[in-house]
Amino acid sequence: ALSQGMAQEVEVENLIRAKGFKDAAVYLDGKGATVVVRAAHITSEEARRIAELISRSTGVPEQNVVIIPRS
Repeated sequence: ALSQGMAQEVEVENLIRAKGFKDAAVYLDGKGATVVVRAAHITSEEARRIAELISRSTGVPEQNVVIIPRS
């Protein structure tokens, strides 16, 4: 289960990078997800797309996705 969770985190990180962000780190804890993206700021549309991507890929509800921009 642990390695499956880690593989899922890596997969989602790669999908976020494919959306144009320089880097991303994803932590899944079963109830939610924390995403750190390399960006000075993100728009509400970008946050919505990231949350939707996480939700589709992991089953975590979009409202349980926390997105943190870091430059």
